[in-house]
Amino acid sequence: MPFVLIVIAVLVLGLLAIGVATYVARPPLPPIADLPLTPLQRRAWAWLAVQLVITAAIVVILAKAGPSRFWEDEAVRLPVTGLFVLGVAAYGAQFGLTYWQASRGKLVLDERDRAILDRAPAAQVPAMLVTVAAWVAVLMETYHSEGQVPVVFLVLIFWSCLFVISLALPAGILLGYRRGG
Repeated sequence: MPFVLIVIAVLVLGLLAIGVATYVARPPLPPIADLPLTPLQRRAWAWLAVQLVITAAIVVILAKAGPSRFWEDEAVRLPVTGLFVLGVAAYGAQFGLTYWQASRGKLVLDERDRAILDRAPAAQVPAMLVTVAAWVAVLMETYHSEGQVPVVFLVLIFWSCLFVISLALPAGILLGYRRGG
């Protein structure tokens, strides 16, 4: 199976897992689709946009270069690793700033916001587990006859789990506002 199909399969299954996990973890509150965006929703949209841009850049570079070139060529590996680190740092900064400002009263959250923020992380672990399962299934089928999976995929599995986690939290926040109980 070509590497591009592996990337597509993992992305589709990861996004599907995020959707299902956030649907299941939604808070039992009435939908507020007609109200303006809350500060938490605006942050979640910005957070999701940043993570999607970084993720898309990484996926395009990896799909174009392939796993072996990524692993062997510093001209590909270093920029991709830099994007990975930037994505993790952006996630940490966004996550930390949101919780820090909420705890200090600088980000006003009502009861609904707090309920959604408390429940949104429930989407992260199931999304990550489905991502790992997708990687294992695809790699097992792809490299079964060889008896071993190239080491580069261990790195890609780890990074993809971090990015699925970083996408699942803002998705959980946004879907929490749209789903009624």
